[in-house]
Formats: sequence, structure tokens, C-alpha cells
Amino acid sequence: MRPLILAALLPALPAQALTPEELWSRWQAQAEDWGLALRPAAVEEEPDGTLVLRGLGVLWPGEGVVPLLPGGSGDVILRPLGDGSVEIDPGLAPNGLVEQRRPDGLSRLELPDLSLRAREDGAGLRYEGRADRLRLLEEGGASLFALEVRAPTIALAGLGTVASPWSLRLEAQGYASLSETPDPFGDGTGSQATVHDGDLSAEGTLVLPEGARLADILASAAALVAALEGGLVLDLAVEGGASRQAVTATGFPFPFDYVAESGPATGSLRLDREALAIGTTYSSGTATFGLPDLGLENLALAFEGGDVLLRLPVAPGEWRTRLAIGDITADEAAWAALDPEGHLPRGPFRLVLDLAGRMTADWAAVAAAAEGETEPPPPPRIESVELRRLDLAGLGLAATGSGAFLFPDGAFPEDGSLPRAEGAAILRLTGLDRLLDSLVAGGWLAPQDALAVRLALGAGFRAVGPDIREGRLETAADGTLRLNDLPLPP
Repeated sequence: MRPLILAALLPALPAQALTPEELWSRWQAQAEDWGLALRPAAVEEEPDGTLVLRGLGVLWPGEGVVPLLPGGSGDVILRPLGDGSVEIDPGLAPNGLVEQRRPDGLSRLELPDLSLRAREDGAGLRYEGRADRLRLLEEGGASLFALEVRAPTIALAGLGTVASPWSLRLEAQGYASLSETPDPFGDGTGSQATVHDGDLSAEGTLVLPEGARLADILASAAALVAALEGGLVLDLAVEGGASRQAVTATGFPFPFDYVAESGPATGSLRLDREALAIGTTYSSGTATFGLPDLGLENLALAFEGGDVLLRLPVAPGEWRTRLAIGDITADEAAWAALDPEGHLPRGPFRLVLDLAGRMTADWAAVAAAAEGETEPPPPPRIESVELRRLDLAGLGLAATGSGAFLFPDGAFPEDGSLPRAEGAAILRLTGLDRLLDSLVAGGWLAPQDALAVRLALGAGFRAVGPDIREGRLETAADGTLRLNDLPLPP
């Protein structure tokens, strides 16, 4: 797929003037800054100033000249337009096809009716592109992935110099994707998933360290870490409209079908010298699922919105992970199929888990070890863990908790010993007795097993109200432990 990536990069190469000749000159200079080289078989200039780059390829380090667009004409045409912009014809086949065949499969990109041009917008050079649609096909072995984006438009700006922030905006009137894995285990089973989404938009910026070369940054993980320390910043935000997802599995992990419809969703990614932060939010919606082997079909759920957040520090700092799943409720038909006698409480399911703390990691050493240059470094040092919030509910049971611990020697000592910890945590359970009684009444749990659960929890939780249990664990720097204010043996 590297030629396809190169094809996408080419129009983003910067220029400060909008004549085809000067645009081509800027492309060559930018490629050199990136550690690459553009190699046409010939350069032809027509009377109206149009420049034709015959057989344009890219000299990729260690790989020789790579064709820019496999399956295309091989020629890139830069044509001056009356409004002062430059039209860029990347040399696609008549149907906008770029194709790369491999021994194990096929990569295909279609951009019919592609229009691409460069213009000056007062703040620098701006590239604009649009197409009737974008189609991507990936085949490998027995697997298939297909994507169609309807009426995509793209704008690239701020591309005047290597050090300038590069900005990207992508919009589309919707997309659809299909993935198939017909028989991954050779047993005649497989899966298929489809997604249909409404309007789609994405915005992103990339800032490279001054004087950095893109090819050097992409050469190794260690080089990427060094670029981050030098000031590399990547920002990306995505918004999607209402969507529909469908999954059908005929085998692994078990036969099932699933269809969900939900409202708008968002996603974000930021990478800089401080941290990598990834987040997503989703809206409320509905879902139906079936388990054919159990004779269950069209079981309906409704769910509220939620979010996911992950933050990993590049420099010593805060890490955080958060998972919030809004209330999930099942309709009466679903409950009747799962619990026909009505023993289980009918409350919604909900989960909020928010963890944070401080950690230190030598990512440069981790990168070097990943590339086989050094021995594996010590694992990241987790210096603290804070349970900011735990809120779990379902089947009438509710669990809430909070707490914080410091680890003077790290949470995972190198000698494999148990970590020293200082701090406290508290966990409260509400509705456990009712749930155990319901499981026994419905035949899902034997009475003696329910008694064993109550006895085990009685050692760590004390009753603080009707069907309410609470447990508090405290640890000290000298290794002493207290459970519900009572000392524990070492």
C-alpha cells in the first residue's frame, strides 16, 4: 500500500507560487526535505504552461524508485487555470482506479471524477480536492474489507514550509463499510460486519520539529520518540452522524447476529511531547440481537450515550483510562426469553470506571528494544493509582467505589516482589442479597454456592444497612494492612 500512501501525500507537498513550473520545483524541494526524491522519466512543458511529469515515481530509501500510482498512466499533469489556481491531474485511470496486486491479495482505490487543485488563500497555499465517491478494497487470503465514502471533499492548508503546521479537513455525505472473514479457522464458520454512517467530517493538524525530515521520523519508533521530544504535535478530531451497524457470525466465538442504530459520535487523538490521548463519545440508540443456537431472535435493547478515554504520558506525568457505558435496558420480550419466570430484577445495566495516576516510562528504550537494538527495558513505572469513580449496576446490584494508592517502588517491582503501597480504597455493594436469592430461585445458583458467596464476602465487607455491604482497605508504608479498621496479619 506504500504507493497509495505516496499518491495521497503528493498533492500535499508545499508550494509558494501557483505556476506549474514553480509548483513542481517546490515539490522536489519538499521531497528532499522529507528524505525522498521525485523521479520522472521526462518533464514536458506545453505552450500554455502546462507541465507533464512523465512516468513520475518516488525514490524511497532502500527500495529504489516506486511507481506513484500503480495501474494509472504514470503521468502527473499540472495545468494552470484562469482563476490563478493550478489543476493537478495525478494520472489516474479513466475510472479513477489505482490498483496494486500482491501474491496474497489485492489493494484497490477508486476516485471517479476526481478534481484536485492548488490555490493561494492569503495565509499560504491551500489544496482542495473532491470526488464523486471514494472506494477502497482490501483483499488478503480469505478476508475482505471494503469502504465507500460518498461525495468526499478535502482541504489541506498551511503547507508553505516544513515547519508550518499542516492542517487537514475532510467532509463526506456518509460512508459504508463491509468486512468479511469467511472461514478463519477452516471449520466452515466466519463473520461479516457492515457499517452505514451519516455525514462525516474530520479535522487534523500536524506540526513537525524545525528542520525535521518526514522520512527520518518514519524510519523507526526511536526516531518518532525523538521527534516528539523535539516538538512534533498531531491533532485529529472526527465527527460522524447517525449510524447503523450489523454483524453476523456463523461460528467463532459462537453463532449470533447483531444490529445497532445510534446517533452521532465523535473521536479525537492528540500526540505531543506530553502524552498520547485518545477519546471517543457515542450517542443513545437501540440494538437487536439473536442467538440462533438458543432459539433466541430479535431481542431488543436500548442504550444511553457513553465515552471512552485513554491517556498515556510520553514524559513523566498523568495516565488515565475511563470507560463510561450509559444505561442499557432490555425490552420485556428479551427479559421473557432470558428469564421467563421473572426472578431477576429488571434494572438497567450501567458501568463507569475512571482510573488515573502517575507513571514514568523510557519510551526511547522501549522503541529500541522493539526494533531489536537493545535488551528489553524495565516496564513503565506506575507510581500511583487513583480510582476516581466506580459505578456498576445491573440485575438489581449496585457497586460503587473510590480510592488512591502510592507505590514508592512502582506498582510492578523489577524483582517480582509484591509492591509497597500507601493509601486506602472503599467499595460499597447494594442489592447483593436480593440478587443471590433471585439466582437461587431461578435455578442459576445452588443454595450452598450462594451461602459460600455470602460467607466469603462477610470476611471483607461489613453490613452498614439493609442489603448494603461496605469494605475499606488501608495500606501503610511499613507494610501493615487494615480491613474495615481491623489489622491484618502480614
